[in-house]
Amino acid sequence: MLNKYDKRFSLPHKILIMQLLSRLSGQHKLSILGFYTYVLKYLTYSQLSIPSILAALAESVHSLTPPDALEPVIRKLAHEFIHPGVGSEVVAAGLNTIREICRRQPWAMEEDLLGDLIEYRKSREKSVIAAARGL
Repeated sequence: MLNKYDKRFSLPHKILIMQLLSRLSGQHKLSILGFYTYVLKYLTYSQLSIPSILAALAESVHSLTPPDALEPVIRKLAHEFIHPGVGSEVVAAGLNTIREICRRQPWAMEEDLLGDLIEYRKSREKSVIAAARGL
């Protein structure tokens, strides 16, 4: 429904629908694979409502979610949120979201990406250090 009528809904309505789908998916262990491809286009750190989108994304993951569907999402999070060109709050939010996704579905993380993200333990910012240690 979101893909078909994407132009009709405003951003707050899209986020509400994302939150509804994520709660249904997480609580009832549903596999809505189109949800993850839809969320990909809203995963930018300059997005206005990114905290609620990241929370909905993490809430939608459960143990039965296919890891193949989550790999592009984790890669996009790592490339958009976790690099030296953004602020420490953005890096911490990205690391915390990846941690929550991997806590719910551990097979979604690639080994080399995990090694790269763990290197942020040596950062100077306390929030980034705490988020990297959580991984």
